[in-house]
Amino acid sequence: MADRRKRSPAMRYIKRNGLYILIVCVLLLVVGAVIAVVGQVKRLSPAKQEESSQTAAETAQQPEREAPASDTSGETASEQEPVDESAYVPPFSGRTALLADSGLVITFDDAALSWEESEDLISLTDAAGAQKTRLDVQKLQADVSLFKQSELERICIGVVQAYYYLAPETKDFTVTDAGWNGDCFTATVNAPAYDTEAPVSARVALWKANGKSWCVSAICPEDEDGAAVFAAFSSVEPLGGKHLTEETP
Repeated sequence: MADRRKRSPAMRYIKRNGLYILIVCVLLLVVGAVIAVVGQVKRLSPAKQEESSQTAAETAQQPEREAPASDTSGETASEQEPVDESAYVPPFSGRTALLADSGLVITFDDAALSWEESEDLISLTDAAGAQKTRLDVQKLQADVSLFKQSELERICIGVVQAYYYLAPETKDFTVTDAGWNGDCFTATVNAPAYDTEAPVSARVALWKANGKSWCVSAICPEDEDGAAVFAAFSSVEPLGGKHLTEETP
Protein backbone atom coordinates (compact mmCIF):
# COMPACT_ATOMS: atom_id res chain seq x y z
CA MET A 1 0.00 0.00 0.00
CA ALA A 2 2.85 2.34 0.84
CA ASP A 3 4.40 1.74 -2.64
CA ARG A 4 1.11 2.57 -4.41
CA ARG A 5 0.81 5.82 -2.52
CA LYS A 6 4.37 6.78 -3.45
CA ARG A 7 3.59 6.41 -7.26
CA SER A 8 2.42 9.49 -9.13
CA PRO A 9 -0.96 9.50 -10.87
CA ALA A 10 0.83 9.31 -14.28
CA MET A 11 2.74 6.21 -13.25
CA ARG A 12 -0.42 4.61 -11.99
CA TYR A 13 -2.17 5.40 -15.36
CA ILE A 14 0.68 3.87 -17.35
CA LYS A 15 0.66 0.82 -15.11
CA ARG A 16 -3.05 0.24 -15.70
CA ASN A 17 -3.10 1.02 -19.46
CA GLY A 18 0.36 -0.05 -20.60
CA LEU A 19 -0.90 -2.66 -23.09
CA TYR A 20 -3.24 -0.22 -24.84
CA ILE A 21 -0.51 2.39 -25.07
CA LEU A 22 1.79 -0.18 -26.73
CA ILE A 23 -0.87 -1.09 -29.30
CA VAL A 24 -1.46 2.57 -30.19
CA CYS A 25 2.27 3.11 -30.69
CA VAL A 26 2.50 0.12 -33.04
CA LEU A 27 -0.47 1.39 -35.08
CA LEU A 28 1.12 4.81 -35.40
CA LEU A 29 4.32 3.22 -36.71
CA VAL A 30 2.35 1.18 -39.29
CA VAL A 31 0.43 4.23 -40.50
CA GLY A 32 3.64 6.19 -40.82
CA ALA A 33 5.24 3.42 -42.89
CA VAL A 34 2.23 3.26 -45.24
CA ILE A 35 2.30 7.02 -45.77
CA ALA A 36 6.01 6.87 -46.61
CA VAL A 37 5.49 4.05 -49.16
CA VAL A 38 2.58 5.86 -50.88
CA GLY A 39 4.66 8.99 -51.23
CA GLN A 40 7.50 7.04 -52.82
CA VAL A 41 5.12 5.37 -55.30
CA LYS A 42 3.67 8.73 -56.33
CA ARG A 43 7.17 10.06 -57.03
CA LEU A 44 8.01 7.05 -59.19
CA SER A 45 4.71 6.90 -61.14
CA PRO A 46 5.29 9.90 -63.48
CA ALA A 47 8.64 8.48 -64.58
CA LYS A 48 7.08 5.09 -65.39
CA GLN A 49 4.20 6.69 -67.31
CA GLU A 50 6.62 8.76 -69.35
CA GLU A 51 8.68 5.66 -70.16
CA SER A 52 5.54 3.72 -71.22
CA SER A 53 4.39 6.57 -73.48
CA GLN A 54 7.81 6.73 -75.15
CA THR A 55 7.80 2.95 -75.78
CA ALA A 56 4.29 3.08 -77.29
CA ALA A 57 5.31 5.92 -79.61
CA GLU A 58 8.37 4.02 -80.82
CA THR A 59 6.24 0.93 -81.49
CA ALA A 60 3.73 2.94 -83.53
CA GLN A 61 6.54 4.33 -85.70
CA GLN A 62 7.88 0.88 -86.64
CA PRO A 63 6.77 -0.22 -90.17
CA GLU A 64 4.65 -3.38 -90.48
CA ARG A 65 6.26 -6.42 -92.04
CA GLU A 66 4.78 -7.49 -95.36
CA ALA A 67 3.15 -10.95 -95.31
CA PRO A 68 4.07 -13.32 -98.16
CA ALA A 69 1.64 -13.32 -101.06
CA SER A 70 -0.89 -16.10 -100.81
CA ASP A 71 -3.74 -17.47 -102.87
CA THR A 72 -7.36 -18.00 -101.71
CA SER A 73 -6.51 -21.42 -100.24
CA GLY A 74 -3.99 -19.86 -97.81
CA GLU A 75 -0.91 -21.37 -99.45
CA THR A 76 1.96 -19.13 -100.48
CA ALA A 77 2.36 -18.51 -104.18
CA SER A 78 5.63 -20.42 -104.31
CA GLU A 79 4.07 -23.56 -102.81
CA GLN A 80 1.42 -24.16 -105.51
CA GLU A 81 2.31 -24.90 -109.09
CA PRO A 82 -0.35 -24.35 -111.80
CA VAL A 83 -1.46 -27.27 -113.93
CA ASP A 84 0.15 -27.10 -117.34
CA GLU A 85 -2.78 -27.73 -119.67
CA SER A 86 -0.84 -26.51 -122.70
CA ALA A 87 1.06 -29.82 -122.77
CA TYR A 88 -2.18 -31.79 -123.24
CA VAL A 89 -2.77 -33.14 -126.76
CA PRO A 90 -6.45 -33.99 -127.39
CA PRO A 91 -7.23 -37.24 -129.26
CA PHE A 92 -9.26 -35.37 -131.88
CA SER A 93 -10.30 -31.86 -132.82
CA GLY A 94 -12.90 -30.50 -130.43
CA ARG A 95 -13.45 -28.71 -127.15
CA THR A 96 -11.31 -29.90 -124.23
CA ALA A 97 -12.40 -29.45 -120.63
CA LEU A 98 -11.44 -30.59 -117.13
CA LEU A 99 -14.09 -32.65 -115.35
CA ALA A 100 -14.67 -30.87 -112.03
CA ASP A 101 -11.82 -31.58 -109.55
CA SER A 102 -11.32 -35.14 -110.78
CA GLY A 103 -8.07 -34.45 -112.62
CA LEU A 104 -9.74 -36.02 -115.67
CA VAL A 105 -9.94 -34.27 -119.02
CA ILE A 106 -12.46 -34.81 -121.84
CA THR A 107 -12.55 -33.80 -125.50
CA PHE A 108 -15.88 -33.54 -127.31
CA ASP A 109 -17.46 -32.13 -130.45
CA ASP A 110 -19.20 -29.01 -129.19
CA ALA A 111 -21.17 -28.76 -132.43
CA ALA A 112 -22.79 -32.14 -131.73
CA LEU A 113 -22.97 -32.10 -127.92
CA SER A 114 -24.13 -29.53 -125.38
CA TRP A 115 -22.31 -29.11 -122.04
CA GLU A 116 -24.41 -28.86 -118.88
CA GLU A 117 -22.95 -28.65 -115.38
CA SER A 118 -24.46 -28.59 -111.89
CA GLU A 119 -22.98 -29.05 -108.43
CA ASP A 120 -23.01 -32.87 -108.57
CA LEU A 121 -23.26 -33.70 -112.28
CA ILE A 122 -21.65 -32.89 -115.61
CA SER A 123 -23.65 -33.91 -118.69
CA LEU A 124 -23.15 -33.89 -122.44
CA THR A 125 -26.42 -34.13 -124.35
CA ASP A 126 -27.21 -34.34 -128.04
CA ALA A 127 -27.34 -30.83 -129.52
CA ALA A 128 -29.75 -32.01 -132.22
CA GLY A 129 -32.35 -32.92 -129.61
CA ALA A 130 -32.00 -36.69 -129.21
CA GLN A 131 -33.87 -37.51 -126.02
CA LYS A 132 -31.83 -40.28 -124.39
CA THR A 133 -28.34 -40.12 -125.90
CA ARG A 134 -26.05 -38.57 -123.27
CA LEU A 135 -22.83 -38.73 -121.27
CA ASP A 136 -22.74 -38.10 -117.52
CA VAL A 137 -19.90 -37.58 -115.03
CA GLN A 138 -20.51 -37.82 -111.29
CA LYS A 139 -18.52 -38.40 -108.11
CA LEU A 140 -18.99 -41.69 -106.25
CA GLN A 141 -19.01 -42.01 -102.46
CA ALA A 142 -17.43 -45.48 -102.42
CA ASP A 143 -13.84 -46.41 -103.29
CA VAL A 144 -14.16 -48.45 -106.50
CA SER A 145 -10.75 -50.06 -105.97
CA LEU A 146 -12.16 -52.01 -103.00
CA PHE A 147 -14.80 -53.92 -105.01
CA LYS A 148 -14.56 -57.26 -106.77
CA GLN A 149 -15.12 -57.41 -110.53
CA SER A 150 -18.58 -58.99 -110.17
CA GLU A 151 -19.60 -56.17 -107.84
CA LEU A 152 -18.26 -53.54 -110.23
CA GLU A 153 -20.24 -55.10 -113.08
CA ARG A 154 -23.43 -54.84 -111.01
CA ILE A 155 -22.60 -51.20 -110.29
CA CYS A 156 -22.28 -50.57 -114.04
CA ILE A 157 -25.67 -52.21 -114.63
CA GLY A 158 -27.19 -50.06 -111.89
CA VAL A 159 -25.82 -46.92 -113.56
CA VAL A 160 -27.59 -47.83 -116.82
CA GLN A 161 -30.80 -48.83 -115.01
CA ALA A 162 -30.95 -45.32 -113.57
CA TYR A 163 -31.65 -43.93 -117.05
CA TYR A 164 -34.98 -45.76 -117.24
CA TYR A 165 -38.30 -44.71 -115.79
CA LEU A 166 -39.23 -48.41 -115.61
CA ALA A 167 -35.98 -50.36 -115.94
CA PRO A 168 -35.48 -53.97 -117.04
CA GLU A 169 -34.43 -56.44 -114.38
CA THR A 170 -30.73 -56.87 -113.65
CA LYS A 171 -30.68 -60.34 -115.24
CA ASP A 172 -31.85 -58.85 -118.57
CA PHE A 173 -28.67 -56.78 -118.95
CA THR A 174 -25.50 -58.16 -120.50
CA VAL A 175 -22.01 -56.98 -119.56
CA THR A 176 -19.05 -57.43 -121.91
CA ASP A 177 -15.47 -56.20 -122.21
CA ALA A 178 -15.32 -55.61 -118.45
CA GLY A 179 -12.00 -55.15 -116.66
CA TRP A 180 -9.41 -52.80 -115.25
CA ASN A 181 -7.39 -50.51 -117.52
CA GLY A 182 -4.90 -48.78 -115.25
CA ASP A 183 -6.90 -46.81 -112.66
CA CYS A 184 -10.16 -47.31 -114.53
CA PHE A 185 -12.70 -50.16 -114.62
CA THR A 186 -14.64 -50.14 -117.89
CA ALA A 187 -17.56 -52.20 -119.14
CA THR A 188 -19.98 -52.28 -122.05
CA VAL A 189 -23.58 -52.75 -120.93
CA ASN A 190 -26.44 -53.71 -123.25
CA ALA A 191 -30.15 -53.95 -122.55
CA PRO A 192 -32.87 -55.42 -124.78
CA ALA A 193 -35.99 -53.60 -125.90
CA TYR A 194 -38.21 -53.10 -122.89
CA ASP A 195 -41.77 -51.80 -122.73
CA THR A 196 -41.73 -48.86 -125.15
CA GLU A 197 -37.93 -48.44 -124.98
CA ALA A 198 -35.58 -49.41 -127.81
CA PRO A 199 -32.53 -51.61 -127.11
CA VAL A 200 -29.79 -49.65 -125.37
CA SER A 201 -25.99 -49.70 -125.62
CA ALA A 202 -23.91 -48.09 -122.90
CA ARG A 203 -20.32 -47.76 -121.79
CA VAL A 204 -19.43 -47.18 -118.16
CA ALA A 205 -16.05 -46.21 -116.67
CA LEU A 206 -15.40 -46.23 -112.93
CA TRP A 207 -12.33 -44.08 -112.35
CA LYS A 208 -10.03 -43.80 -109.34
CA ALA A 209 -8.60 -40.33 -109.94
CA ASN A 210 -7.25 -37.55 -107.74
CA GLY A 211 -7.86 -39.67 -104.65
CA LYS A 212 -11.59 -40.04 -105.36
CA SER A 213 -13.90 -42.30 -107.36
CA TRP A 214 -15.76 -41.09 -110.43
CA CYS A 215 -18.33 -42.58 -112.79
CA VAL A 216 -18.36 -41.68 -116.48
CA SER A 217 -21.27 -43.21 -118.38
CA ALA A 218 -22.39 -42.89 -122.00
CA ILE A 219 -25.72 -44.29 -123.21
CA CYS A 220 -27.46 -44.41 -126.56
CA PRO A 221 -30.66 -46.17 -127.68
CA GLU A 222 -30.50 -48.18 -130.88
CA ASP A 223 -32.67 -45.68 -132.72
CA GLU A 224 -30.41 -42.66 -132.00
CA ASP A 225 -26.90 -41.68 -133.14
CA GLY A 226 -24.36 -42.06 -130.34
CA ALA A 227 -21.12 -41.53 -132.29
CA ALA A 228 -20.28 -38.16 -130.68
CA VAL A 229 -21.13 -39.37 -127.17
CA PHE A 230 -19.02 -42.52 -127.41
CA ALA A 231 -16.11 -40.58 -128.95
CA ALA A 232 -16.20 -38.20 -125.99
CA PHE A 233 -16.38 -41.16 -123.58
CA SER A 234 -13.26 -42.72 -125.12
CA SER A 235 -11.35 -39.43 -124.85
CA VAL A 236 -11.61 -39.23 -121.05
CA GLU A 237 -8.22 -39.62 -119.37
CA PRO A 238 -6.11 -38.21 -116.54
CA LEU A 239 -4.38 -35.00 -117.54
CA GLY A 240 -1.19 -36.24 -119.21
CA GLY A 241 -2.40 -39.86 -119.02
CA LYS A 242 -3.51 -42.55 -121.44
CA HIS A 243 -6.76 -42.80 -123.42
CA LEU A 244 -9.35 -45.48 -122.72
CA THR A 245 -8.82 -46.73 -126.26
CA GLU A 246 -5.74 -46.67 -128.45
CA GLU A 247 -7.73 -45.45 -131.46
CA THR A 248 -6.39 -42.39 -133.25
CA PRO A 249 -8.54 -39.95 -135.22
